[in-house]
Amino acid sequence: IQHALMRSLENIRKNGSLNPTDDDDESKGHETDVSLDLHGDGYKNSIKPHRPQISITEQFKEGDKYVLVDVGGGTADIASHKIRGRFEIEELLHPTGGPWGASYIDEEFIQLLNRIFGKEKMEEFKAKNQSMYHQFMSNYKNNSKKTFYDYGKLKRDSHHIQAPRNFVEYLIDQLAPRQGGGISLPVDNMLDAFDAFDDDNEDGGLEMQESKDDFEFVREFLKRKSSDLYGDEEMITIQSHQYGTYSLSFKNKIWEEMFDVVINPLIDHIKQILNQDIMSNTNYIFLVGGLASSKYYQQRMKDVFHTAPYSIKTVVPELPQLCVVDGAARYGINPSFMKVRKLALTYGISAARSLEFLNPQEFPKGYIENHSKYSNVTNKKIVRGCFYKFAEKNKSINIDDKPIKKSFSKLSKQCNTIDISIYTSNKWNPATVSEEEAKKIGQFQLQFSEEQHDTKIVVEFSYHDTTLQCFAYPENKPQKKKEIEVKYS
Repeated sequence: IQHALMRSLENIRKNGSLNPTDDDDESKGHETDVSLDLHGDGYKNSIKPHRPQISITEQFKEGDKYVLVDVGGGTADIASHKIRGRFEIEELLHPTGGPWGASYIDEEFIQLLNRIFGKEKMEEFKAKNQSMYHQFMSNYKNNSKKTFYDYGKLKRDSHHIQAPRNFVEYLIDQLAPRQGGGISLPVDNMLDAFDAFDDDNEDGGLEMQESKDDFEFVREFLKRKSSDLYGDEEMITIQSHQYGTYSLSFKNKIWEEMFDVVINPLIDHIKQILNQDIMSNTNYIFLVGGLASSKYYQQRMKDVFHTAPYSIKTVVPELPQLCVVDGAARYGINPSFMKVRKLALTYGISAARSLEFLNPQEFPKGYIENHSKYSNVTNKKIVRGCFYKFAEKNKSINIDDKPIKKSFSKLSKQCNTIDISIYTSNKWNPATVSEEEAKKIGQFQLQFSEEQHDTKIVVEFSYHDTTLQCFAYPENKPQKKKEIEVKYS
């Protein structure tokens, strides 16, 4: 979520304020192998290739803190920043997130239809009427889901979805009795949906009531299912309209339950972020991404975070989806506004270290015995495969700082090639580069001459916006520098 404030920061520079869109009035050893791991799991749900832009009424000032919540289709990505100055932002916490995207609401809707009409019947309708099924889902996604709770001053207790005529006809075909005493009824949960038939019909069929319109069988079925599922006949209803159109209505409670599947865990996660000391006195929460257009989602966030103990301004851009695209373009023009990054992992290299400086209790049982040897360079016993730390987990890295530089010795005077391996770890102080403690994310080789004095190695870590450069070279020959670049998190 790194493109976040490009347009807004530009507006500060030009105008001293931002575009109004919020309508709310409230308020340092030896070395042998070296390695690094910055992609993969440690990179999941963190910095994205895009960052949203935001527009707010208030003027940013140095020291302001904000949480940026980007909820798309599959995941929610959350960044925590502080304004350091004009076009300068500090990352307070490493970006986090979870499976709280809008598509999970869609899954809840599908499961709701399965509970009402039966999974087999919904699959049958989908197979026989694919275009109408997709139209039904499109009506839900593009209209009903987006407009839920968007009633302005009107207060409604239910919200509808336009149902394709084919779907209603399919229900009638499944539910209404046919001529000749035969009837086409769905299995299981549909069979006992009616009180409209005489089970004692001597012909073995169900007696048809001629005065009952076929559509009434659908209405009665939904009343029964509504009562069975929610204890209220009016929770799920269906209406017919002019020109042969239909709508399926659900009480707000049902809609809220679908949305809350993603909103509740998202709110709990944001609370955990705000409860950290570094996030005290947060000024804003910005909502961007597809779900941010939902009035219900907006209101839930405001209900929780506008009030004590948080009292944080919750802001939604005018176009919460398009602002991500706009921010990405601006970030491509000026990617250096993020001045401080927070590391999610510990970074270092694989190195051999003198046994006399190690604490054996910090190493796995048998590790030192299996990885020890004598060095003819230091004339001491050394342990190979130690994790030599360059930067620690949760440490803030200033992008403009000088490279982190460490000096090492070759294990053997006869060694002309050294593998430099870069590792990451979830631990603050990993002892080894074993699979249990660390993960390799990069490796390269450094060539040495056979000169006796050519024994020292210099390794540098240089952090940039989203990449880490690792350099290695003989201490007395810096012109023979080798490097590798990896993404970090």
